[in-house]
Amino acid sequence: MAMGATLIGLSVQALSDADLHPGMPDLARWLSSDALALSVVQQRVAVLSGIFALALLATILTTRISAAIERGSATAVPALVLVNVVAGALSLALYVFTLVTK
Repeated sequence: MAMGATLIGLSVQALSDADLHPGMPDLARWLSSDALALSVVQQRVAVLSGIFALALLATILTTRISAAIERGSATAVPALVLVNVVAGALSLALYVFTLVTK
């Protein structure tokens, strides 16, 4: 969900000249126009690209851990399950951030 929502937001924002995520500065003050020497639209594209990359990494991580647990080749299974839960929570937080800033 996080990857899909972010990819759609990223592609639409990249093709638009207007700021399609006006709530983003309210949630992340460090992304104000003065913080980076980019236009507001370029900042949004950069942030959405980073969110997409994080969601992709979380998906790959949870897939690899789940596959290792399923094969039985994983040690410290409870710790790996905890890592999967944290990565899933991160993906959910990224998804909510993307939706709230629209």
